[in-house]
Parts: sequence; structure tokens; C-alpha cells
Amino acid sequence: LPASADYAGVTLTEGDTTYHVRLRRSGGELYLSIDSGAVGCSVKIEDPSQTSFRLEVVADGQFIEAYVNDEYTLSSNTRLTGNYTLGIAGGAGAQISSAEVFKLADYNNIFD
Repeated sequence: LPASADYAGVTLTEGDTTYHVRLRRSGGELYLSIDSGAVGCSVKIEDPSQTSFRLEVVADGQFIEAYVNDEYTLSSNTRLTGNYTLGIAGGAGAQISSAEVFKLADYNNIFD
């Protein structure tokens, strides 16, 4: 996420509702945020000059948790039910080097 890029992250969409989980730059600061339009939460990343990140997102039903570089974490209780579409999103200049999707184990397949 170069200093010239506004954001990079993932989207979770269900019906008309979309949640954005992303690293975003605003006013010279850098934030990890989870939001759906005007409603959301964020945590400030201490070093805004940082440009390389590992963003991990755990989505389970209505809950979303986001982790950055094993140093920052943020969680949100959403209006999602768990039947959503996942997408990758980045502003102009953002570079996403890789993405992986894993399904969380449930009670019936915990040892698979």
C-alpha cells in the first residue's frame, strides 16, 4: 500500500449490504477499518510510512475479525448472516500480491 494509494483490502457482500475490511490512508494517517458505508470501526496503525502488510480476515457468520502483521486486530459484529460473497478491493496504486481463502471448521468437521 504505497503512500499514494488510498486503500486495499477485502469486501464481504450479502444482498444490498457490503462490509469493507481494509487498510486505508486518511489525512496522513493509516488505519485498519471494518465498515459498511458511514458505520464502522477502525484502529490507527502507528507507523503511517509502512507500505507492506499482511492482512488476515476471519469471517464467521455475523462476526468479522481483521489482523494486520500479527500486531493489530479489530473485530466487528455485523448484519451479515454468513452467506456472503468475498471480493478483493484496492484503490489506485494499491498492489495485492496474493490472496487465499480457507473455510473454518465447524463442529462436524473439526478434525478434517
